[in-house]
Amino acid sequence: MPKAAKIKATGKQLELAVIFVGDIVCGVETRLVKEINKNLNFTLVPGARRCIRGILNLRGQILTVIDLRDRLGLEPLPLDPSMRVVVISDRGEDIGLLVDGVADVVLGDERNLEPSPSNIDAVEGAFFTGILKMEDRLVAVLDIVEVLRFETMPPPDAAGHGPER
Repeated sequence: MPKAAKIKATGKQLELAVIFVGDIVCGVETRLVKEINKNLNFTLVPGARRCIRGILNLRGQILTVIDLRDRLGLEPLPLDPSMRVVVISDRGEDIGLLVDGVADVVLGDERNLEPSPSNIDAVEGAFFTGILKMEDRLVAVLDIVEVLRFETMPPPDAAGHGPER
């Protein structure tokens, strides 16, 4: 069974929030997205995995924020006002994903979903459930379960803490 079969679509349409991570146009199933926030006031967490950017107080709720660039193996960037935190809900827990930017919501026909290649712009293909071919672009659909898999996250640096950025 192709990896693209992991997408759960309603009918024949996929509804994806489009985000940018480096040069990659990614899609996250909108049913997982709770909100998109521009609050970048993170608190560092000593001893955290390298891709954990910190924690964020979002209206009284504390969220762990994962730097999606770092998680996908790309070079992390200093915080920039165009960056956003995409708050997703996974297995009853809300988690923030720091992304370079957001675009819009797109609808795509699930018949245009192809299995992901072994890598996309030097990012391991395991982080994606497939590639949605659209009229004007390709959207790499993120596999949120794989992105959030703790066992495969890089360990803290030698000093025992995540990056100070």
